[in-house]
Amino acid sequence: MSIEQRLEDMGLKLNEYKEPIGKYSPMIHLKQENLIFLSGQLPILPNGELIIGKISDRSNIEVGKDAARHAVLSGLTVLKYHLNSLNYIKGVIQLAGFVNSSDDFFHHHLVIDGASELIAELFPREPFPSRMALGVCALPLNAMVELSMTLRLEK
Repeated sequence: MSIEQRLEDMGLKLNEYKEPIGKYSPMIHLKQENLIFLSGQLPILPNGELIIGKISDRSNIEVGKDAARHAVLSGLTVLKYHLNSLNYIKGVIQLAGFVNSSDDFFHHHLVIDGASELIAELFPREPFPSRMALGVCALPLNAMVELSMTLRLEK
């Protein structure tokens, strides 16, 4: 089953692509190595609203996990725009997750699990990606999470 069909079956939709707001490439495609390095992605809802705020305690973990899922969808939006299809993607091999959190919050890994779980649903035959989950004092535009991914393409 294609990634796009899986997304549809889960009731998830990609957002409309928007150009980056900073001076960076949204993705770099190393064609010979079949790798894509995806720049940091923020959690944007289908209505274009950014999920913002700081996570300060365990009661916010589910909200953070949802934000991480939306950041994955933001990344897939960029990939679909630049590749014209998500079906070339074999899997995610590395995930870096940053959580906008208070200095006494220590469960960043549980927040980024939201991204890992969606990736596992989309690429069920692939292992979980290598990963890091970090807490930071602030993110661009006060986003709740930011994700960066390295993906492998079909040969």
